[in-house]
Amino acid sequence: NIDGKNELKYDWYVRCIEKFNQVYATLITEMARSNGKFNTKTLKVDDNSKNYHGS
Repeated sequence: NIDGKNELKYDWYVRCIEKFNQVYATLITEMARSNGKFNTKTLKVDDNSKNYHGS
């Protein structure tokens, strides 16, 4: 039973990540279309947030 529950939790977690990646990729693609400079700005924001969370 415990193994089954862990399997379900893992499966749900993976699905959430896949869905998030789809939405995130779509969002970046759309914003990149409207603003060519968006990608570089996003990379900087991502780096800052990673450093912030890491510290």
